[in-house]
Order: sequence, then C-alpha cells, then structure tokens
Amino acid sequence: MAAIISGPVLASLFYDQSRCSGDQEGLLIGKVSHSVKDTISDSQINNYKVETKLYIYSCHELQRSTALSRKDQLQKCITEQIKKHGEKCIVGWYHSRRNTAARLSMRERSLHHTMLKSLPSQGREDFYFLLCTSSNTPNRSTHNFDFGFYKLNKDDADFVKVPITVVNLEDTTNNQYKHDSSCTASASSGIYASVISQFQSEVLDKSGQVQEVKKISSLGSALQDKLRLSNTKSKR
Repeated sequence: MAAIISGPVLASLFYDQSRCSGDQEGLLIGKVSHSVKDTISDSQINNYKVETKLYIYSCHELQRSTALSRKDQLQKCITEQIKKHGEKCIVGWYHSRRNTAARLSMRERSLHHTMLKSLPSQGREDFYFLLCTSSNTPNRSTHNFDFGFYKLNKDDADFVKVPITVVNLEDTTNNQYKHDSSCTASASSGIYASVISQFQSEVLDKSGQVQEVKKISSLGSALQDKLRLSNTKSKR
C-alpha cells in the first residue's frame, strides 16, 4: 500500500495553507490501483502479492462552515464531485492546520467515519486521509510543513500510516525496469482531460483510433495486397 502524489499538487496545498489564516479541508480526487505480482521461486512455488497504489490528481477545497458541519451539505458536495469526475474519483479527504501536533484529532477521526457513510459502498474500502501541519519561525522567514497519509485498518479500529511517494523530476541515473507507469494525471477528468478534448476531433476518428496510425495501417495493407497480386501474376 502506497500513496503517490505529484509535487505540484502537494505544493499547491502548502501554498494555500501558508496564505490562509485558518484551517482548510477538502476532498482528494484521484484513483486507486490494484495490481497482482506473481513471483515464482526455484521450487516452482507461486507467491502472489497484491499491491495497492493511491494516485492523487487534484484537490477540491470545502467550506468548513457549511459543507463539513452538516451531513446533507457534505453529501451534496460529494455527489457533485462524483458527477464531475466519476463514481470512484473521491479517494479521500485532507485537513490542513498549523502549529499543532501531527497526529489525528478526535474530530478528524469522527469526520472520517461520517464521510465513509456518505460515499458509495464500493469506494469506502479505499478511502484515505491526508493530514498537513505547518509552522514557521517568529520572523516568518522559514515555513515548515509536515504531512502524512492515513487509512483505517481492516477492523476499522484505528488508523495506520501509509507510505508516500512524491513524484517530481525523474532521476536520470535510474535504469531499472518499470513494471507499471506512475499515473499522476487523470485522462478522463481535470485540466489535462479538458485540453486533450479540444484536439481530440483532429487526432482521433469516430471509432477512437488515431487517424495517422489508421492511415499508415491502410497504406501497409494496400502494399501487401499489391505484392500478393504481383506474385500471383509472376507465377502464372
């Protein structure tokens, strides 16, 4: 189990936290991916391992005075985000506070359970919490940020901390083979999807295939047909 968030998304959270005087709360928009890895040992024994990865695309800030204090307002906001991004887009929520200890409060624990009840049943199992805390020096020259992802254990008894990977610039010295890609942008929602949709009609045809690739494929098929026809005539 691991949480993966891009550097710009995390930096935007810290920026909003530093410019506002109060706490901030909101929903995490992303995707939960499950992959199965099968390792075969020398004794021909299969070792199956299921890896769960949480990808964070963006965040949606909520108004604490309205959305989170009333269950109906919270349900309305969650429904709007599901219609906008998809049924499985809401993968958690976050709380940014300052000058406090980096551990979950009783209110955050209670609010997490309230949010779980407002989600579709298939999205409750993979629902996470991001806690961000900050502090600064007396002259405000240095800002310190701390953050951590949490998830309820299988018994819903307590929260466990989830490892975090911040995706930024790739290390050019790393030549290891990658089994799966690092997904940090949604192809179906968000700014990336809106820009892609503007040029989709120029690149893709009605069937969803890339026009240039389809033309090259047709050209290759036509050449193959001509070669077969010429070979048939030469044999005669």
